[in-house]
Amino acid sequence: MRKLLLLFCVSLLISALTFPTLSIAASDHKVVEKHINRLLERKKVTAPTPAPAPSSKANVYLTFDDGPNKFTTTHNSILKKYNVNGTFFFLGKHMKDNEAIVKAVASDGHYIGTHSMTHDKEKVYKNAQAFIDEINSGVSLIDQMTGHSSKLIRVPYGSKPHLTTPMKEKLKQQHYKLWDWDVDSNDWRYKDEEFKEIITNVQTEVEKAYNSGDQDIIVLLHDRSQTTKALPSIIEWLQKEGYTLKTYQEDQHIVQNFFRDKTL
Repeated sequence: MRKLLLLFCVSLLISALTFPTLSIAASDHKVVEKHINRLLERKKVTAPTPAPAPSSKANVYLTFDDGPNKFTTTHNSILKKYNVNGTFFFLGKHMKDNEAIVKAVASDGHYIGTHSMTHDKEKVYKNAQAFIDEINSGVSLIDQMTGHSSKLIRVPYGSKPHLTTPMKEKLKQQHYKLWDWDVDSNDWRYKDEEFKEIITNVQTEVEKAYNSGDQDIIVLLHDRSQTTKALPSIIEWLQKEGYTLKTYQEDQHIVQNFFRDKTL
């Protein structure tokens, strides 16, 4: 705008020189210049303030059971691609043969908790002592391989109805924390070619949890091939919708167990 008005002034001066009959008096020129400057001041517009970035809708914790295995490695790579950290619940029987995978997952910033040693319902839930022995053995392996004594666990098949009161007391005595889940992807039910069902399940259930007021949504997934196919789309959708993806932090524990026990 300023340039156009200045060009207008210049053109008037040129016209005055070229065509004497159109000459403008010096006093008239000063009047025109003052008028143009006033117009320019009025036209000044400050740059618009950028709109604030949208706030996060809720925190989402992607959790993976039953590793470590080759799918754990792929999931780790996918999470890294999207700059996301997850939470893995490993089985002791698989950790023994996959120490390199355990160390890689830990070094990439993911949290590792135990999912028992055997995942055998008859062994894990035989009695309170057998139960805590399975948990302690799994945690001991995590400590040996990563140098971190994990306190978060997920029990096989979920806590309810399997955990008895004596079993819960054993956990509390050793300061363990227990996670079940808010969203069950049901990924284990589907074949590879049905992976889109997993995506739909997560989207539907996450939105349902958020609309109910849940600000910390825990999603159950597994280290399986069909989950590998679904995971990129799940992450992309969550990020596009404004959810913040996090890993578990011991100093910011979130209570999520089917007993609603705030001490676990």
